[in-house]
Amino acid sequence: MTAFEDNFALIKGEITDGVRQNVTNAAIYLVGQIKLTLGTGERTGKVYKVPGTKTKEYTSSGPGEAPAVLFSNLITSITHDIIVDNRYEFTARVGTIMEYARRLEFGYIDTDSLGRKYNMTARPFFRTTYLEQREKIIAIMNGELP
Repeated sequence: MTAFEDNFALIKGEITDGVRQNVTNAAIYLVGQIKLTLGTGERTGKVYKVPGTKTKEYTSSGPGEAPAVLFSNLITSITHDIIVDNRYEFTARVGTIMEYARRLEFGYIDTDSLGRKYNMTARPFFRTTYLEQREKIIAIMNGELP
């Protein structure tokens, strides 16, 4: 008779590593999709002259549209991280350090610290991209897509 060999810890670790990789892949995918949302699409807002140029124009986003991007600061700031609570518990977080991203996502009606008054409607890009990509994100987390 063959002796029983307990490989539960090894198998649990391999499953956990696989799930962690799937969640990481899903976060990376969402970051990429958010960046695409910001970098593409028609914008219907006001037309401005690009600072430092004489003829180049820039069309801002209209209410409800993803923010138009003139400089790439917002796009390059979007990233992800994986928070490990313990060996078997972790969370993926997608976000940006740019403080104005919250104002763009949710809108802003208030006076800022410099006394400037704002009445800006939302230009959502995180929530809308997540909702558009939700099924694919879930499939990636389930290991169904690379």
